[in-house]
Amino acid sequence: MLNLISKAGEKPKPTFIIQDIYFCFDLFALDEAAIKELKKVKKALHEYPGTKVVITGHTDAIGSSSYNLKLSLKRARSILAYLQKAGINPGHISAIGK
Repeated sequence: MLNLISKAGEKPKPTFIIQDIYFCFDLFALDEAAIKELKKVKKALHEYPGTKVVITGHTDAIGSSSYNLKLSLKRARSILAYLQKAGINPGHISAIGK
């Protein structure tokens, strides 16, 4: 879910429901399902250009913690790169791994 937060006195912003973005085992490339969901995010962010987003990547528990942290960051960064290429202000999006 992408919930755009309104500031005091602003017109309420809508909530956009998006599906989780899944990756194939041990990969960080975006597939067609991911791109379909990211198009919804792109549309919302173009409609509300001042919105800031933090993208958080995750993995399963297979593998070492350090490896999974690196993979989760690569996954988050692949989403970030897609949104930047789509024209989203790079100063309004960031990526972290968990």
